[in-house]
Amino acid sequence: MLIHHYSIINRKDCQMKTFKVERNRLDYILTDMLPVELPQLFTFNNLYLYLEKNHNEIDKVIKELETDKYNINNNNIIFSDKLWKTAPLHFSILKPNNKYRQLSVVNPISAINVYLFLELYQKEILNLLEKKSIFSIRFHTKNNNLFYNSRIKDYIQYKFLKSKRFKKRIVEQTGTYFKLKKYNSLNSFMESKIWYNCTKKYKYFGKCDYKSCFDSIYTHTFKWISAKNVADSKGFRNNNLYTVIDRIMQNINNSTSNGILVGPEFSRMIAELLLQQIDIDVYEKLTTENIINKEDYEIFRYVDDLFIFAFQKENVERIIQTYEKISSNYLLKLNEQKMEILEIPFISTKWLNEISYFSNDIASLFYKKEELNIQKLLNNKELNELCLLKKYINFGALKRKFNEIICHFPDKKNSIVSYALQTFLNKLDIQHNEIKIFSTNISNKKLIAFLDLIFYCYSFYPSFDNTQKLISILNSISQEHNLNDKNFLLSKVIKEYSNIIIGTNLYDIVNLILIMAKYGINFNVNEETILFDRIVKSDDPILLAVYCIYSAYNKEYKAEIYHIVEKIISEKISNIIKKEEIMTYKEFWYILIFYDNPDILNPLKTKMKDIIDEYKNKIKSSKPASTINKLLLEFILNNDKLFFIWDIKNVDIEKEIAYRTYQRSIFKKYGKKTYTSYVGSIE
Repeated sequence: MLIHHYSIINRKDCQMKTFKVERNRLDYILTDMLPVELPQLFTFNNLYLYLEKNHNEIDKVIKELETDKYNINNNNIIFSDKLWKTAPLHFSILKPNNKYRQLSVVNPISAINVYLFLELYQKEILNLLEKKSIFSIRFHTKNNNLFYNSRIKDYIQYKFLKSKRFKKRIVEQTGTYFKLKKYNSLNSFMESKIWYNCTKKYKYFGKCDYKSCFDSIYTHTFKWISAKNVADSKGFRNNNLYTVIDRIMQNINNSTSNGILVGPEFSRMIAELLLQQIDIDVYEKLTTENIINKEDYEIFRYVDDLFIFAFQKENVERIIQTYEKISSNYLLKLNEQKMEILEIPFISTKWLNEISYFSNDIASLFYKKEELNIQKLLNNKELNELCLLKKYINFGALKRKFNEIICHFPDKKNSIVSYALQTFLNKLDIQHNEIKIFSTNISNKKLIAFLDLIFYCYSFYPSFDNTQKLISILNSISQEHNLNDKNFLLSKVIKEYSNIIIGTNLYDIVNLILIMAKYGINFNVNEETILFDRIVKSDDPILLAVYCIYSAYNKEYKAEIYHIVEKIISEKISNIIKKEEIMTYKEFWYILIFYDNPDILNPLKTKMKDIIDEYKNKIKSSKPASTINKLLLEFILNNDKLFFIWDIKNVDIEKEIAYRTYQRSIFKKYGKKTYTSYVGSIE
């Protein structure tokens, strides 16, 4: 257990009260192993609590692995057991460029595998990242402290003030276990003093990135990094950090060496080791050519994005060429389509100016503080009701203006939609801190029109991030006018855009479907048929689980859906032929997701149990992989809450999504000043 300080910040007087909170190293499974882009009902929290309860077993495994790691004379190669190998669950989300990115959910065994690996190699990895970060501006360092945002003090549960059985699910996917250095976002870098100084100092700017970086990483290349310096001892080579990384990345990706999983923060940390080595090779090559860092050029790399400043255009070109050549030694390529060399100062993109004007129009819907103060002095009765939304709003004109911006910049749809939704969200959030948004007697007509405007903007690019912002906006509105009580209003608006929703990439709108389920809103029959057919064709148990939640609005329809779902599950798990390798089957995910479903009939549940029992009985060894597999199987068999939350009534979906969307992570330090100044803009 790690003890950190738990800080409560009082925004009024900036005083900070400190409490001690236990930070468990197992938190890593919650914070760094799952993609953010998952349904709000999928969780590793129950597994986490189970592992915490059985920490003695985990500690024994760690000690055994440590013995094998340092005993170079034995034949025990850590993490080489076939029982470590598992199949992840792949899914796709919409990218900003209208293309799709494949993300992955790791098998629970792999999540534990990674945790154990870090227990053995954490210090070594962090030391290397710190030591080799010559150009990197995003790398992991020491364990993160916990910080508490008082604005949502009624919501954060990560504390030992009342009970040890606190809810840690809130930390899931909200931050990184390790602190990020130097910048935790690309925007914070581009608003920094370093960026500003470089744009003043240098004449030319270059930008490029690695092509399909994570998908292109060949896991064996990690061994190439240390090949020249590895000792002759076979035992040392077997358990050398880079050799083990190669092994781990294959374990969690079903023995695949071509590409590493996209989604878990862990993958970013591991990729950083390789990308930093390329940085060092580039630096050394440029130095031999008398192109000197901090004198002739400066390079900043944020994950797979490269930003280059130089006095001469030729040096920018030379640096890019050097990166191309050296990265090819590690089987990586630069994306030629995204290469760009500009003379400083460069002009801000036109779309940003246009959407900024629209943002001002949105802001004009609300009274400013100065207006409020004047109206209060005049004893305005409307203001006494704390109404911020102005009486007359030309929603049609706003929609036409937004449409024009989209038409002018069709390749910037995501950025434009995201900017607009963020403006709504910021305005609603800021105003909520001091005063209500709507009058208590606001008409349903105006509320529908307001909702319609938001959905209209969203409909042009319903990506996962934009869906999260949309839900966060609904949460903010619902704080004053409970949309659960007025679900007919939200239902009317959603049905206006239902054809767009059901035609969107499934994982991008999955949480919106859950919101509909919570509010008892449903599509029409034809739309349901289309949506369900798409989900069945996706062969994805998580999406199938989400639809089961949705179908509960009608008992007859729910029974019909479950009949089909049970048939699908039965067919899928029948494909698990090699019972001693069940973790390597994608079909095993149907057991992981549905085994604790209270509505699954006993015959199917028995069939799933038989598969688990047969696999469990085949595990005879007491080695670490065997111990962990048995531990997971016992968790599945003996717990009524696994990886999917079936009781949606006990989950405040909107608040949880709002929390993550606002990025109010308890791992974030508040009050940290950033240097902001406009010089130029890149996306």
